[in-house]
Amino acid sequence: MYPEFLKDNPQADSLQGLQQLPLLDLDPAFWQARWWSPVDWHFWLRHCGVENPQVKAQMYFSHFPMLLDTVLEGLGVDWAGGI
Repeated sequence: MYPEFLKDNPQADSLQGLQQLPLLDLDPAFWQARWWSPVDWHFWLRHCGVENPQVKAQMYFSHFPMLLDTVLEGLGVDWAGGI
């Protein structure tokens, strides 16, 4: 996580607070060509113990590098832990 983003968004230190931030994710079509299940916000939150997460990303990307560029610009949070 980037210190500037955390300073401006201290709620990122909890699962509840994290869900209030701009969430970034890969487009569902990205996962259709893969042989494994999607690793998205629903997967990640379930893994962290949130039952039936009701979360929707605010921005979707067709390519992972585009998602990372947006994270580096400080515009949101991705499920891989990058802010």
